[in-house]
Amino acid sequence: MSKEDCTWTGLTRQLPRRRFLERAAALGIGAAGLALVGCDDEGGHNFPIPTVTEQELAQDVLALWNKSHDIAFRYERRLKVSSQEEIRQSVKDLTIQKARLIEREYIGLGLYGEPPNARVENRDGRDIVLIRGQEFDVRHSSSDYFIGAALIDYLFEEKFADILKDVPGFESNRQILLPSNMEEILWLQSHLVDVQLGDVSPITRTRDLATLARALKVFEAVGLPRPNKLKLDKSLFEKGGNPHHKFKDPDTILLDATKSGGFDSARSIASFLATRKPNLVGDYLEVVSRAYKSQRQPIANGYFTPNGEEGFIKALEDYMFDGVSFRKKIAYAETWGRLEAEKVMLQVPYAFLKHALGNREFSINFKVKLIMEYKIGDTVMIDDYARPDKPGIVLRQRPTLKIDLGWPYVNDGTLVQIIGGSELVPDDEKDQATRMWLIRRHGLGVSEQPGWVSEEWFGPSLKLSDQFLI
Repeated sequence: MSKEDCTWTGLTRQLPRRRFLERAAALGIGAAGLALVGCDDEGGHNFPIPTVTEQELAQDVLALWNKSHDIAFRYERRLKVSSQEEIRQSVKDLTIQKARLIEREYIGLGLYGEPPNARVENRDGRDIVLIRGQEFDVRHSSSDYFIGAALIDYLFEEKFADILKDVPGFESNRQILLPSNMEEILWLQSHLVDVQLGDVSPITRTRDLATLARALKVFEAVGLPRPNKLKLDKSLFEKGGNPHHKFKDPDTILLDATKSGGFDSARSIASFLATRKPNLVGDYLEVVSRAYKSQRQPIANGYFTPNGEEGFIKALEDYMFDGVSFRKKIAYAETWGRLEAEKVMLQVPYAFLKHALGNREFSINFKVKLIMEYKIGDTVMIDDYARPDKPGIVLRQRPTLKIDLGWPYVNDGTLVQIIGGSELVPDDEKDQATRMWLIRRHGLGVSEQPGWVSEEWFGPSLKLSDQFLI
């Protein structure tokens, strides 16, 4: 057996040695960079291939991260020494280099099973980045570039977090993405055809991409217009009103860049829909105006009054972007509202938007949430809609909005049993009311310390036998 016929393992499939070395060369790996098992001239004996040192790897990782972080968070400063086009070209190069390093480390570890999350293939002179098997032509496609740069930035930080964890600014500025969010962003990449970037950092935030993707997936699911292009720039909404009316392309959504390198999408999404569906806005205003006029005690508070297209945009923002607070306002108005009209003028918009969005309700950031009625004795799964990757939901000793960090907490996915309640706790400053229940973790017996928690953290009520819940 010749060397060329010998197979090298360590990938998800075996490769002829010659093909493997060609692949390694494309990644910039010499013989010293491989940590696989090879074969000798006769193909019958294994011998180790030396690896790159940890110090060399750390130097490569730190160099790439520092350059990316500088562009993402010090973009204005970079513009003083480099042109916008030079910065964008640098981000394209960095994205490909980081993807190659992720793949290089995967090969160097000799991992089995799933292929690396990111890799690079050269096709007819083009470097194509593959993320979970989905292709990103970051050098030639504006949407692939915009989304691919953020995703590779996230995957790079996740892969090399042990090296970067002590670097100043890493933990506070690192990309955030839950496992389910990855699929949402990959969906967004396949549904955008063009991205126009203004004078803003080209490395955006993955959490903002996931938020945008969730909203657009809902629009598509219920048959509402969905943009296939976006424009990101500074101060697009600074003058108030709806800038989509002045923008010529009806398929483009306008997004306001933030100082943190990301963008706000709540008002943008509501404004886009208002522009594309004027009939929906008209129907909303008709229903809300009718409800308003029917009240014997009309109120002057602008939040409760019909206010043209702006009223529709504000209500849709609240409904999809912060449904938790919207429902708390309704609960407060129902119990402590100064006038009957306050309750009605919250209930009617909520009901209209729920119907318009296919009976979907939301927690925050366009996350669909199943709203249920609960009772004592129910077994419920905790749904941490805010940060399920971080512990946790702190219990209270009594029904109160104040948090005592010395008390136990429950994490996302924890099964709890409702053993008391419910109590409605008012917040007079925000005109909101929070419904709280007394719970304890299921299956741990009466010795488990119970505590109070807000109903907003409840997911589905489960009907399972104890043997599955302990």
